[in-house]
Amino acid sequence: MKQFLSTPLTLDELPEFYKSLDFSEDTDSTQEYVAIVFEESFLSQNIVHKIYCNFIQEFIGFTMLRAADEDVDGVPGIMVEYLYLQKQYRGEEDKTTSKPYSWIILNYIVEKSIEVQNIIAVNHIYLVPVTNDVRKVYEKFGFENLPETGSSQNEDYMVFNLLEEDISIV
Repeated sequence: MKQFLSTPLTLDELPEFYKSLDFSEDTDSTQEYVAIVFEESFLSQNIVHKIYCNFIQEFIGFTMLRAADEDVDGVPGIMVEYLYLQKQYRGEEDKTTSKPYSWIILNYIVEKSIEVQNIIAVNHIYLVPVTNDVRKVYEKFGFENLPETGSSQNEDYMVFNLLEEDISIV
């Protein structure tokens, strides 16, 4: 049995999924951002993936992904529109893998991106971290900063290269 399961949600499943989530322990800004994510998840190019951990028998988070063709320097890739890890798993490690739960979701994103890469030409994963602390987590995972790609330094994109050889896009 796989330790983690993911389910891409259909548009019909999204309202009930969001109703089932409790963001009350999150900050006001996270709650406001999730409301925006909820609205954007109904756009056809965005796909929400629910992440479930079999080992602890719990939903641990979700991510919203889409294909990006013009967002970052015109280089196609997978855009991580949102990654949400339930509060009780932030900064915590999975006991069986000794990896942070956030890395488990990032690993899932990489696996899904490689599946897409086998169909269409995407070689990168892009995201914009919500805080500098989160940016550090992504750097440890292997994402690289793309300076001067956002409206401010805190909004600069990060990239994860799916190619085997190190080809820089900047």
